[in-house]
Amino acid sequence: MEIAVSLESAPEGGFRARCGDPIPLVATGPTREAALAELQQMLDDRAGRKELVFLQLRVPGIVLPSKPIWPDDEITRDWLEGIAEYRRSVDEADRQWLEEESAKQ
Repeated sequence: MEIAVSLESAPEGGFRARCGDPIPLVATGPTREAALAELQQMLDDRAGRKELVFLQLRVPGIVLPSKPIWPDDEITRDWLEGIAEYRRSVDEADRQWLEEESAKQ
């Protein structure tokens, strides 16, 4: 599971790494790598004591379909795979951009 982490320069010097719900934590360190490593350790320690589950939100008056609303055929499967591939490429581009930005710091 991946979570979003906010990384910023700390006013007192060094860096602050922060994540929000479902596991809100803040870690600091003299370098961005140290702050991220500290946050990773805190997450590892905390994750063993928590259980994350997903529940279906039930809204009165709204009936959600119990099965996909699109047909199960070759064209639709190709279309859905195309969407998944596009999402993977966008995620990879975002990761590369973040790595480039962090290398500049």
